Amino acid sequence: EASRLRFDFSSNTPVGVEELEAVEGIMGGLVREELQVFSSNFPLSEASQIRGLRAVFGEQYPDPVRAVSVGVEIDALLIGSQSGCDDVKKSREGVSGQLDTSVEFCGGTHIQNSREIGEFVIVSEEGVSKGVRRIEAVTGKSALSTLSEAETFEEEVRRLWGLQGSELDVRLATIRGRLDDSAHLPLAKRRRWINLIEDLKKQQLERGKATTKAMLECAKERGRKLAEHWKSEFISPSSDSLSFKQNFRVQVIEELQGDTKAVDLCAKAIHETLPSTALALLSPKENVLTCVTVVPQQSPLSGKVSAQEWLTAILACVGGRGGGKS
Repeated sequence: EASRLRFDFSSNTPVGVEELEAVEGIMGGLVREELQVFSSNFPLSEASQIRGLRAVFGEQYPDPVRAVSVGVEIDALLIGSQSGCDDVKKSREGVSGQLDTSVEFCGGTHIQNSREIGEFVIVSEEGVSKGVRRIEAVTGKSALSTLSEAETFEEEVRRLWGLQGSELDVRLATIRGRLDDSAHLPLAKRRRWINLIEDLKKQQLERGKATTKAMLECAKERGRKLAEHWKSEFISPSSDSLSFKQNFRVQVIEELQGDTKAVDLCAKAIHETLPSTALALLSPKENVLTCVTVVPQQSPLSGKVSAQEWLTAILACVGGRGGGKS
């Protein structure tokens, strides 16, 4: 495929996001330089004398072999040749004394000038064997299409900051799934987005834990206050004993937002003060109703009213179902 390439290289560790972006930046600079691509066939013995040649150890090359150089004429790179040596030193030699251009044995290239590459985007980086990794990239129109889609995706990621709660949870899961299935997007951006989403998920988890903790504390406090209030209502003016009105109570508690654990904890808090009171606590949230019924053994209603039957009767009114013990 003319617009797609792969390149294998020696490395024992994955390429980091910053390194991927650096490679893309270097390639962008070479494209803007509009470097001419030179190629010639040489006897293998002569070609091996080319200065700056990069060849794969152990690879069997044909004789004659085709040599390709980007930005520098190959004749100027032949050891012993004086033609163009000064120009090579001035233009293509890096700070380490090594050529910063590509000079390799290659069976074929698809361009005559680096500007024909247009855009260069790395879409994949992986290990292919021990100590060897591979990058895959797209160029030209394919790269432009990839960058355009990345801009659209980036906008979706930005919108995450305006969301919260369950809506954010759903969007995080959706976008994370799409990233796993979007191998054609720029790899560096994809890895950054994945890291961002994982961070947001961790923040959501921490917020959820804090919200749950606050909800449970609220449930216990609500239960204690209800019990004290009911106890003050139940005390007979003529005695310290509780009146028959303590036998059962039905209470709707909206602030517990249908949280089953919170409603159950509220009931337990009530029974710490009113251990013989039968309870039915209801807590709605949107189109869901949570209901907890309790008939303690020490209640005057024990053996006469089943907590399970009581719950079933309540939920039947809203088309719901429940379970539990009698």
